[in-house]
Amino acid sequence: MRTNWDIFCSVVDNYGDIGIAWRLARGLAGEHGLDVRLWVDDLNVFHRIWPAIDAAAAEQSCEGVTVCAWRTPFAAAAPAQVVIDAFGCSLPEAYLAAMSEQSPPPVWINLEYLSAEPWVAEHHGLPSPHPGDDAASEASLRPRELLEKIDAEIKGLEQEKEQMQAELVSVETRFVQEGQSR
Repeated sequence: MRTNWDIFCSVVDNYGDIGIAWRLARGLAGEHGLDVRLWVDDLNVFHRIWPAIDAAAAEQSCEGVTVCAWRTPFAAAAPAQVVIDAFGCSLPEAYLAAMSEQSPPPVWINLEYLSAEPWVAEHHGLPSPHPGDDAASEASLRPRELLEKIDAEIKGLEQEKEQMQAELVSVETRFVQEGQSR
């Protein structure tokens, strides 16, 4: 049986929240074959970054992900086995109540941003309010195909380097041989 996942995303500013949530949803569905439902509170913003999204639809399928409009009041929905609260968006009360009735309870993940901003270093390593959230559990979203392209590029560069080193040895050898024959 495939694991089903719910990702909740409240669009706060710009496109970062929905961009990360969408990339994660597509990765889980496409690369790992999981059933993923992405709950979004602002489909208009989502449509701006992914035009295939119908901002008026209550539920739709896109890229193997079920995209649902997260409206108030929240429509009754059976909780998934794994629930992701993206960027502290606060899950709907009705959904939380339904989660508390599940046996076994769903795995609940609080997804937060990782950043390369300079100020992050001075805040890194501070205690987290979330159990199990530490430096060893950090990760970033990188599509498998991107990692494969990077690996292939590195392998190609290593082969080029070996070839250039062999050519250099050949030139040095000829230079030494020509010098000795004079």
